[in-house]
Amino acid sequence: MKSKVKYSTLSWVLTLAIAVGLIVGLIASWGEPEAFYPILAIVLLLLIPSLFFAPVSLSADNDAIHIHSPFKIHSIPMKEVVNVERYRPLPGTIRTCASGGFMGYWGTFRDSVSKNYTGFWGDKDDCFMITLTDGKKYLLGCKNPDAMLTHIRSQITH
Repeated sequence: MKSKVKYSTLSWVLTLAIAVGLIVGLIASWGEPEAFYPILAIVLLLLIPSLFFAPVSLSADNDAIHIHSPFKIHSIPMKEVVNVERYRPLPGTIRTCASGGFMGYWGTFRDSVSKNYTGFWGDKDDCFMITLTDGKKYLLGCKNPDAMLTHIRSQITH
């Protein structure tokens, strides 16, 4: 099963605003190396990790759950999944090392209920939490979370 990640309106607005601001900064500083290179460094520091971690789609098969990003596919072995349930990020969630909307929500987070978890989602209403045998947790999101939950549950009961 495969499902695309739907970004929230806030995520789209943040992504576009930051991208436009950085492009305008690069254009405005062209020809002035002391301004251009620091802005270019910021662009690269934001863009490169985003291309490796920003969620585009999720897929699940008999062997693993795959989080597809533009430059990388992160996989969670199905044999390590012990629980999967709907979960919505809490308002007080802390981004310990994460993107809070730029190209989706991805990275490591902490909240008062689930404690530490790794997340890859676009819209908080489309999320579900996966718990592994070692206690590690992943918060994932896609357009069809209920269908994905059903599929994952059918795989972990075998």
